[in-house]
Amino acid sequence: MISNAEFKREMEETIERTFAYTRAIEFISLLVGLLGLLNTLLISVMERTREIGVLRAIGGTRVQISSMIFSEAIVQGFFGGIVAVALGTYVGKLFVEYSLSNSLGWLIDFYFPKTAVITTLFTGVLVAGIAGILPAQRAARIPITEALDYD
Repeated sequence: MISNAEFKREMEETIERTFAYTRAIEFISLLVGLLGLLNTLLISVMERTREIGVLRAIGGTRVQISSMIFSEAIVQGFFGGIVAVALGTYVGKLFVEYSLSNSLGWLIDFYFPKTAVITTLFTGVLVAGIAGILPAQRAARIPITEALDYD
């Protein structure tokens, strides 16, 4: 026989072990997202070289160009975080209400973790910010004359 506290602790450990593999998947997903967004932003800077040259020619500063590209990265990261929250909520609800309930033999209510939503949005913006640094710097360093001659 075990006490309620011990039983609760065992159940929490069982559930934690169930989610243990997801930590590696989370890290890999963030890395893939970072590299994908970095690639997308670098290609965007290349395709918009002439536009960046025109902006610089009419008085845009390097800081403004850099801020523009960095802001685009942040916005993409925020919207990526929103999509992640929506899909994660759906998959999490399915997992808790069906898979986990079937494994344990009990009906388990889904709890919407508000702190996880904030963490996910923050992480999306952070990863996007990291991915946006190099393209923003690259866009700011493009010489005006070369940018205007770019085809």
